[in-house]
Amino acid sequence: MTPIEEAKNLPSILRRILESYPGSEQDDRGPENRGYRTSDFPDIQDLIGNRTEPAVEAALGNQSGNYNINPTFGQGAISDIPYIPIERTDETTTTQSGIYVVYLFDPDKKRLYLTLNQGSAEAMRTSSRSGVGPTAATILERHAERYREIIDVPNGFTAKQAELSSELNRSEVYNSGTVFVKEYSPDDLSSTGAVVGDLVTAVETYDHFLDTLYATPEFDIGSKGVWTISPEGGEYWPTWVENEFASIGWSVDDIPESPDSPTGDRTQDSERQIYNFQHEIETGDIIVAGSRVNSIDVPYGIGRVTASFDEFPDVKGVETHDDIAANVDSREFEHSQFIGVDWVTVGTVDPDGGVSVNCLKPDKELFHQWTVHEFEPSLDHFIGALSRRMEVADIAYDVEDTINDFVETLEVERVDDKYGNGKEIPEEDGVEDDGVDIFDEWQAERSSVIETSDDDIELPELVFTQDQKTRLLNRIQSALENGKHVILTGPPGTGKTKLAREVARHYVDENHEMVTASADWSTFDTIGGYRPETDRSLEFHPGVFLDRFMTDEEGTPANEWLIIDELNRADIDKAFGALFSALTGETIRLPFDGKNERPVTLVGDPTDTEVSSLDSNHYFIPPDWRLLATMNTYDKTSLYQMSYAFMRRFAFIPVSVPTAEDIEEDLIQEYAKAWFGTTVPEETANITAELWRTINEVRTIGPAIVRDILAEVRGGDSTDYTDALIMFVMPQLEGLPKTKQRDFPEKVGSVNEDDIDVVDTGQLKQFARDYFEVEFSDENGS
Repeated sequence: MTPIEEAKNLPSILRRILESYPGSEQDDRGPENRGYRTSDFPDIQDLIGNRTEPAVEAALGNQSGNYNINPTFGQGAISDIPYIPIERTDETTTTQSGIYVVYLFDPDKKRLYLTLNQGSAEAMRTSSRSGVGPTAATILERHAERYREIIDVPNGFTAKQAELSSELNRSEVYNSGTVFVKEYSPDDLSSTGAVVGDLVTAVETYDHFLDTLYATPEFDIGSKGVWTISPEGGEYWPTWVENEFASIGWSVDDIPESPDSPTGDRTQDSERQIYNFQHEIETGDIIVAGSRVNSIDVPYGIGRVTASFDEFPDVKGVETHDDIAANVDSREFEHSQFIGVDWVTVGTVDPDGGVSVNCLKPDKELFHQWTVHEFEPSLDHFIGALSRRMEVADIAYDVEDTINDFVETLEVERVDDKYGNGKEIPEEDGVEDDGVDIFDEWQAERSSVIETSDDDIELPELVFTQDQKTRLLNRIQSALENGKHVILTGPPGTGKTKLAREVARHYVDENHEMVTASADWSTFDTIGGYRPETDRSLEFHPGVFLDRFMTDEEGTPANEWLIIDELNRADIDKAFGALFSALTGETIRLPFDGKNERPVTLVGDPTDTEVSSLDSNHYFIPPDWRLLATMNTYDKTSLYQMSYAFMRRFAFIPVSVPTAEDIEEDLIQEYAKAWFGTTVPEETANITAELWRTINEVRTIGPAIVRDILAEVRGGDSTDYTDALIMFVMPQLEGLPKTKQRDFPEKVGSVNEDDIDVVDTGQLKQFARDYFEVEFSDENGS
């Protein structure tokens, strides 16, 4: 079978597993009593054991070799939750630790979840260590919250927990560990392109996330060596911290020549460790203390060597290491060789202290059976992961402060500039003098699109009463001239979106962009962020806002207005980030480097001389740039709320429906001519006007919905409005009290006359019963 054919099989394989896997209602299985064994299900065993891995590999294509794919549904007894993990091999090779992408099957709800998730073993071990309060689930949830702050959640996925059934074993840790998720029903697994595309997107985001996560902090440690050492499973750790040293216990006095690296021979390997301790570890080196506890890496602390093996007796004012051992205040301390260490502790200073952690590493273990050896992971990646774990476990309160404590004690240089530290930022040399000019010169060559616009705004296909039109346009023009951005508010169908487009066209012609807000939006969508290139390098790409302010890669400014439809569907504070300050004239340096390794800057104050040069990293907001947005007032209580900090940058302008006095035959005919180029029969106009007034007594609707009604009935031979009401009006009753939904059919039925049946109230009641689950007092619901 070709790779393409294998990839095409993935959705059907996932669906067959989901539909055929036994749920807990089919047996009495649970953590203590599982009723089935894997051998009882040969078809599932074939799907998960033989078919799934090649299908996933084919979907990932040439990149599949970078990942460990190990689908399973248990060993012996079947597991409650079968899963298909995709693990980057330098991050983890087990779902018990690290971060990975995983399909999680819920056989009870018949739902499949594609998630970015976390292993629970380290969190469980951390929560069980002395002095740590949060549960493992809480630790995982806190990590997920922090990861969502830096991750670019892809479209179609949601930054929330999975919702695996609580009755299933391990559902709590899987749910708690979820960073983002996409849920599938069996019917959702019918599209090959969508399912394979989702997986590729999730894995690409996973890669980008790990690269971003482990990019900070970044250290320059110079020539310092980095070592790992075990304090006898934690037993000697309190003594080490109290006496500011590290020690080993072998009695060999000296090994003058370097032995071979560890080979498995106990004598030779012991000699290697003694030699490292006596001759390789130098003053100024860095040493990590930790142990392997129940197959989990547990670091106790990190320190800087203050005195080597040869120097330490002099520091202590004695002649030999035996003299040091004799002065150690510990009854059962049996080590005999020492180096001085200034420690930064992790967790409590006792044998059961420490915090388990996972980080990128070339081997699956941080702390081997070899007591003294070179530390294999990148030190900065390790300290970043450890500091994040300390914060969520309530051992430290700020990641940056913790990292900087390590930097100060270890005497290393921090060179990353994500938090304004370290790396020197090159001078802003901009563009050559004979190239593009500074922003003020670009601005001086153009006129304000707002100040030079004298004509009235044209509103084709939009009909308002004269008073309403005058009031509406005066408010919009006044707000724009006074430097405000505009949010058009109103019920559905009042023409807010078309109005926003016509306003933008009036001022900037087609030089504008329209987007629809989403609950999935983050600053990655609006401001921008790093994205992987074809060579797997990361490069900054502007989001929907920054894209409006630059014409080309040379940094030529642009003034492309932005329209956001359904603004309050986005989590405003999360999605808009630095734009808050920029909209009020602040200049914001973003936490990204552009192609020239200079920080990307959003310039809200173009007169700021420090960033005045036109540069590919400078995004200027011209004084005459405006943001136009629409907001459905029926959604405002159920969707994301806008902070006052955001609201005060805007003028809120209502786009209302005509009053009951204005809704007459003449207005309907005016709408019909604008919409269809011709009038409608007089009877149709009268009935439509009466229906519109009646509907508005229950739920106000705008002209756009009336247009849909007229389009449905104007070409027919009858005046039956039933279908139009069911298709276009009744869904708008969602969210109203049940009493109003129940009364609506009879309410609109009042327009029926003796010789004209405008609506069939029986059909309306049936729809209300099916759609809103309302009940009617009469038996037949008519």
